[in-house]
Amino acid sequence: MNKFLKINGLELSTSVSREFIARKIKFKLRSYISVHPELFFPLVSLNRTGRNLAVCKSTDIVIEGFPRSANSFSVGAFQRVQDCDFSVAHHLHAPAQIIRASRLSIPSILLIRPPVDTVCSLRALDLQISLVEQRYNPALAISMNCYLKWWIDFYSSLLPYSDSYVISLFDETIQNFGKAINLLNLRFKTDFCSAFENISETEIKKVNESMGYHSGPSKCRTDFKLQVRKALESTDCQASIDAADSLYQKFVELSMKQNKF
Repeated sequence: MNKFLKINGLELSTSVSREFIARKIKFKLRSYISVHPELFFPLVSLNRTGRNLAVCKSTDIVIEGFPRSANSFSVGAFQRVQDCDFSVAHHLHAPAQIIRASRLSIPSILLIRPPVDTVCSLRALDLQISLVEQRYNPALAISMNCYLKWWIDFYSSLLPYSDSYVISLFDETIQNFGKAINLLNLRFKTDFCSAFENISETEIKKVNESMGYHSGPSKCRTDFKLQVRKALESTDCQASIDAADSLYQKFVELSMKQNKF
């Protein structure tokens, strides 16, 4: 007889529940390893896709951030306007990328979004994936509090390296990414094209469409985000929210200082 386990309100069969438990263990391990380059990159090198996205000596620029921080849009926007094929390290969602780039003197753009918006968008995507793929998404095993703590660990580990990257706040990333590229050029003596300085809504839509359904806004995900945000208000996450908001303000202040460069 099938046994069932309830996780986040979902009643799951034994086989599916094992997958959820495995995802929780994998999540915690990856969260820890991703802030340590000496642990992270040997594992990444075992996967061909990971190797292609990882920073190395021949990388020209790193564009990296926590999931749902306009990673796909910013990489797509950057690649769209360059007049040559630069090597871009991106989409590993690991502080180790920025840390290694710092050690290799490779310029980086750090993407950041307000923490509650970020984790609500991430959980909404988890739900959208379940809907689109018609399956239980094991990522739903991760609590919102775990997502918030991951966000805190991600960005707090990068504070000591603030001289090695340019901060791009979420609204600026999607409305004026050329500003971050211009600042990068000034700080690190690079010469990347920044023609997206005055990006239009049409261009934003084209970039998002080229990067897949997970990139950019959608009505389905917006509806899920509203549900997730309402549910978050009834959880015991306030301490993590306060800590994350405080850390976010530090990056806002750092961004303001960088803009005076």
